[in-house]
Amino acid sequence: LHSIGPMNWIINHGGRAILDLTDGLGHAAWDYAEGNTRGTEWALRQIRPDPREVAHIDYTATDGNATSSWWASIAEWGNLEGSARFVLNAGTDGTLHAHLSNIQSLRINLTQSPYHQHKLQSVSVNGGIPVPVSDALTQDTIHITQGESGEWNVTNEKPVPHISRLR
Repeated sequence: LHSIGPMNWIINHGGRAILDLTDGLGHAAWDYAEGNTRGTEWALRQIRPDPREVAHIDYTATDGNATSSWWASIAEWGNLEGSARFVLNAGTDGTLHAHLSNIQSLRINLTQSPYHQHKLQSVSVNGGIPVPVSDALTQDTIHITQGESGEWNVTNEKPVPHISRLR
């Protein structure tokens, strides 16, 4: 079965997966009442975590229609063709560690992040020296934006797009 390989990958990487294997249904598989009932009961028991408790995000955006995960979203793509990726680790010391690929600006919703009660003090991008977050940043949303000379800044300002994305 094609479903077993991906399911085993999820389980081997710390996730949880359930595969309901049926036999003998043939073309009537869509009318499998028992399996549909079990699937619905399982789905209703699932609980999405509070985004403020999500301290690690690893997200790849392949087009301009899906650019966000939890409390972070791509505000402006980089200059390269193809996907963009962000990996974020919300440190308990008030430092957000960000690895950004093909991203010019990343939007952070602080009220939905682990920093909703504890102030974000600094941001380190791609292993660089942490950039202090100014006390003057009072809005709920900040932008981590790369300047023209390559330095990273943390502001409340939305970036002015330098390029337009066709996808």
